[in-house]
Amino acid sequence: LGGEILYNSSVERVIEDSGKVVGVRLENGTEISANYVISDAYGYDTFMKMIDERHLTDRLRSMYSKPIDRMMMGLHVSFGVNMDLSDKPNAISFFLDEPIEIAGDNCSIINLLNYSYDKKLAPKGKTSIKAMYDTYYSYWEELSKDQKKYEEEKAIIASRTIEAIERFIPGIGEAVEVTDVATPITTERFTSNARGYGSKEDFRLRDTLKGFLNKPMTLKSLKNFFVIGHSIGGTNLYGCAAMGRNTIRRICKMEHRNFVAS
Repeated sequence: LGGEILYNSSVERVIEDSGKVVGVRLENGTEISANYVISDAYGYDTFMKMIDERHLTDRLRSMYSKPIDRMMMGLHVSFGVNMDLSDKPNAISFFLDEPIEIAGDNCSIINLLNYSYDKKLAPKGKTSIKAMYDTYYSYWEELSKDQKKYEEEKAIIASRTIEAIERFIPGIGEAVEVTDVATPITTERFTSNARGYGSKEDFRLRDTLKGFLNKPMTLKSLKNFFVIGHSIGGTNLYGCAAMGRNTIRRICKMEHRNFVAS
């Protein structure tokens, strides 16, 4: 479609002139001109780092001054196992007789995702699985200051998780070939998405049907600037995609062009 992707090119600042965006400046100093700027970056980075503070509403200032410590599904414990689990459901909840300690929390339920339905995610006869836990950003932020303790805690959590699953799927412990534990710090390092901001109500999951109508966020004092993505209200993958699609539809209207989708 004539687009271009620039990798390893983090945006440092949105460039504006007379209340209108005119491009972006990268961390390496390169400036790219643009008629419109759409930010799908993490909300905190977009509002607190990339644009001038004078454009923020009182609501945005309030939201980003109150970080949320508790992160839903913020800890991902993944395994590659030498077992064919295609006879198991895609999503399973295991209720434990005795709770296990995970990152300082007592956990009595293991929520497991079984990716055996996608043959591209593991070699034949093997399966990728993942358990997810709610966790606290501050817990991992403090642990990450000591890399040795941080890695040890991840190893302990992986061990406790697979031992718990073993009670329901005998033999799975010996079948583990690959282990990966992704903490909130991992997510922040790879994607720049960190803890949530604002009240929980600001980031609740919207009604499923409304997700397809998700519109980009705009700022009255900064023209031709759009913000999209999960951190400002996009619901799941399809909702975020709809938000991007609706942004292009709006730009087409501003440019007096027909919006055509294949």
